[in-house]
Amino acid sequence: MKTALISTLTLIATLGMASSAQAAKFFTADINSDIFDHDSDATGFATFELSEDQSSLEYKMTFNGLELSENGTDPGIIRIHVHGRPEISGFHVLNNWDWDYSGSNPNNSDDSEFMFLSDTDPISIMGTWDDSDTTCPMDLSDPCYEDPATTKPLSLYIEDLLAGELYVNIHTTTVPSGEIRGSITSTPEPGTILGLVSVLGLAGFNARKKKHS
Repeated sequence: MKTALISTLTLIATLGMASSAQAAKFFTADINSDIFDHDSDATGFATFELSEDQSSLEYKMTFNGLELSENGTDPGIIRIHVHGRPEISGFHVLNNWDWDYSGSNPNNSDDSEFMFLSDTDPISIMGTWDDSDTTCPMDLSDPCYEDPATTKPLSLYIEDLLAGELYVNIHTTTVPSGEIRGSITSTPEPGTILGLVSVLGLAGFNARKKKHS
């Protein structure tokens, strides 16, 4: 039994190291009003996958308990953004979607691949952030990079992403600064977690088998 336990722990450690290496590829965000003084029943969840070459970040987000504002002043979501730190007043780094007050573009997004999977509660969106989405020229000395409302190149924020320094912010007419938000944090690849659970189950089975043999 001791040998089996040591083998299991060794395998778990191996999986753990693999998980650490892969953790930087997958990210999630629990989106709510927990950090705010105000309360909101709305919640959300987001998943992100960083490409192997770190050139693009695919995302899917779902929000419960909120509708899109019908005209930009009625109750509902008016902006969906990814922000950088500091958490209370960070710069925009990706403008996923903004209410278009001109009425000409219902999918008003700096992300060229943005789309609504559902535009009613629960609202669901998906897209991909890469350097081509930036609204700034590639000259880093341009004042655009000091503008808190512009979309920036993903490549400038990879380190912040890996360090958990980005967050999703959902702006509404009720709370224009952000009704709910959530930090983007790395998570193990789903297959790694499943493998770890399987290993633990197998170890338990072998231990019971040897005990009764």
